[in-house]
Amino acid sequence: MYFDGRMKIIGSFLDAVDIFYLLNIATDVPQTLREKIANYALRAAKIVWPKITVRFESLEHYSLNPQLYQLFLDSHMQYTCARFIESSDSLDTAQENKFNFIASEAEKLLGPLRGKTMLDVGCGWGGQLAYFKNKFKMKCVGNTNCAPQKDYVETTYGIDVVYGDFSSIQNKIYDLITIVGMSEHLSPFRKGSLLRWAHSNLPAGGVVYLQTIAKPAVWKGGDAYRIAQEYVFPGHFLEYRSELEARMRDNGFRVVHVEEGTQDYSRTTALWVEKLQKNEERICAIVGQRNYRIFVAYLAYASKLFDDRRGSLLRFILVKT
Repeated sequence: MYFDGRMKIIGSFLDAVDIFYLLNIATDVPQTLREKIANYALRAAKIVWPKITVRFESLEHYSLNPQLYQLFLDSHMQYTCARFIESSDSLDTAQENKFNFIASEAEKLLGPLRGKTMLDVGCGWGGQLAYFKNKFKMKCVGNTNCAPQKDYVETTYGIDVVYGDFSSIQNKIYDLITIVGMSEHLSPFRKGSLLRWAHSNLPAGGVVYLQTIAKPAVWKGGDAYRIAQEYVFPGHFLEYRSELEARMRDNGFRVVHVEEGTQDYSRTTALWVEKLQKNEERICAIVGQRNYRIFVAYLAYASKLFDDRRGSLLRFILVKT
């Protein structure tokens, strides 16, 4: 009803979602047999047919006018979880906290970053690349399978971006590979392919920073998860932490650091919702009322789910062994 404009929310959607969330949990509908079959059928298809394997189901979502994202993200255009250190941290500061955390951990393993090479897989609109290029003087390259993002990065920052699936990048060696909020879009088989590919494109001792949403211990809230699955990120697959770490070891990586960022994700998405509502009129003029409402609803639900530990955000530092 809300998406279709038959329900109006007056005030903060973050307050309204407290009520919707309680209703959702109380009337939770577990994954149906049909949904489970469709899930496994898609996973099987992505193993068997290469064209389906590299198909990016969320392309439409990421191809929306970048002016939309400028109106609710930080100045670095990071559509990923930030890292809050102080309670007063702004979105900009929290995203820079994350960049500096990656750099600090990488320097412990690689030494000074100046002159070293970095590849950002799923680079989005390139803000992380620009930060590492300008502050740490690294040689940076991006990768995306979203053409509008490639154009934005190259035009805005003058950084080269490889267009296409990560597997199309061959025989390149990078000191640092970052994979932030990208692996969730891959099936389990493809997650393994990504790690094998990264291993082959790193020198001995090379570093990977991987940030991902993981499947939480409490997996309840079916309708809320369906909003993301049906309207925003179709085809995404989440796994438990133990499954992720086992795959990392199996593909030649040692986990040298892992930390939980679940509350960071809750706070990041809450701040996005506040900015979305603040800029409602301008955003609706760009993408329409329905798209605006989908963004507000799914991000508000995400904030609530993660605040209640029904979501999990993990940050990994990996070293090639």
